[in-house]
Amino acid sequence: MTLNNICSSPYNRLATEFESIRQTLHLCDSLTLSSNLSQRKMAAYLKSYSFVWAQAEIERFMKDCLENLVREINSLRIRIVDTKLCLITLCKSSHLQSLQNLKGTKMWNRRVEIVALAESTEIIEISSDDIPLDGKTIRPEHFETIWGVFGFSGSYMPSPRHALALNNLADSRNTVAHGDEVPERFGRTKTATDISRLLDLSEEIIIHLIATIEKYIDEEDYKR
Repeated sequence: MTLNNICSSPYNRLATEFESIRQTLHLCDSLTLSSNLSQRKMAAYLKSYSFVWAQAEIERFMKDCLENLVREINSLRIRIVDTKLCLITLCKSSHLQSLQNLKGTKMWNRRVEIVALAESTEIIEISSDDIPLDGKTIRPEHFETIWGVFGFSGSYMPSPRHALALNNLADSRNTVAHGDEVPERFGRTKTATDISRLLDLSEEIIIHLIATIEKYIDEEDYKR
């Protein structure tokens, strides 16, 4: 698997869907000014739905991209002893999980086993089931966890403004998806321009992640 294949296909899908959302929001601008009440209602619903749509695409991108990254790391056939210690949390996830169910001497013996893995000459093998996502709406803390688990260098967010935008997108998505507010009423409180700006900042976060993964692979930043 080439680096291009790690992120290109997931990103191409996200970029295409984001452009579709932007086109929908552009339509909302026209509908909002309509004298027809039904069209104005439709604009409000579409603006509300855009938050759910955008977050769904971000979640899909994250899952697909990280699964591809895991497959790439596996294909490199690296020994655990040569990788960053943080990657043990991925390749030995089941060992760490088992600590929750052990007590007494068994717990201590398992701890020793896990610490000894740091010097293992075993080839690293990560399951795609163990990527650090929890199925919840994507927020900045997901990126922070991903940075820590893979051992990425640099900041996990391009700027504090990007973190605020992603949280705004997540909060709005949950408000609509969980029925906390009537979609029509919620959509009327949002402008197409503001939503488009959130999309732009969210896409910049994704591009930041892609650049980080590129550096990670190119510079063999997964090694100790």
